[in-house]
Amino acid sequence: MEPSTEQDISDLLEWKPPEKFKQQYPSYLSGYDYDNRAVIVILTGKWDTQKIAEEEGQDLKDFLRRNHQFIERIKNGYYRRRVNESERGSNDDEIVIIMDYDGFDFRQVQSQKNTMLAMKFLEQLESCYDKFAYGFIVNANSLVDQMLSLGKPLMGQFIERMEIHGTNPRKFIPQILKKIPRSQLNATYGG
Repeated sequence: MEPSTEQDISDLLEWKPPEKFKQQYPSYLSGYDYDNRAVIVILTGKWDTQKIAEEEGQDLKDFLRRNHQFIERIKNGYYRRRVNESERGSNDDEIVIIMDYDGFDFRQVQSQKNTMLAMKFLEQLESCYDKFAYGFIVNANSLVDQMLSLGKPLMGQFIERMEIHGTNPRKFIPQILKKIPRSQLNATYGG
């Protein structure tokens, strides 16, 4: 359920997801690019959501709420590097995304409910595409390519801003380092 009032959005922005989600569905603020835009890394390949998609219980509700929170934080400039609090919500609240699909395998697309859950997240990203300056999809194997092709109608404008790279870090790391300082990245991405 989408937040409908200012209070609902405020509550969502401050909500704390279950602690286990940090390990099960990792994402993090890595640092800032050369133009001081936040760089968010989403380790999508490690998101094993099949069990929660099939069970449809509280974990799924919390996962969906966590994803809504992420989208609302993007829309509200939450990740922007600010000198003071009055800068929140300015027009230059763009961010950079690195979506890493390392570990994504066939098991994750065997379930129709799980595939629909993944498509829902891609659709949510499209809803705030104007906040994405650019991004990288890395470790995209053939399954990821197929999933992105399926999801393209849901995320056309978002995907246009993304560079898609396969599983060879010698090819994607130099591209990432052209836009993001080494000091702002994990070693996996050239830091």
